[in-house]
Amino acid sequence: MRPDVRVGLRPVLSNAWIQQTPLVSKFKMGNKKASYLSRRGTATRASMQPSDSGSSEAPIAPLQMESPIGQFLSQILASHPHLVPAAVEQQLEQLQTDREAEREGRAICVGIGN
Repeated sequence: MRPDVRVGLRPVLSNAWIQQTPLVSKFKMGNKKASYLSRRGTATRASMQPSDSGSSEAPIAPLQMESPIGQFLSQILASHPHLVPAAVEQQLEQLQTDREAEREGRAICVGIGN
């Protein structure tokens, strides 16, 4: 088992383990074998402890959505992230329908004005 493997919001690997472990990648290309070795691997990670946010339910983004659709999508992202693609697709379809109806309304008004 790797050192400092943790569960939850804590990092899976410690910085010390990442810095001490070389990155090795080997693969075969036809009959030739190619390997790449980096003596010192680098990694970037971000983490946040529940105590950092002041509450267990920290906002996803550092801003508040102003439109009702933005608020709806933000709420879906926080509560049901697996539903975000379907919710976005539904909102885009509704936006397209609304714009088409608006264009038809303008065309009718222009037609009546002539």
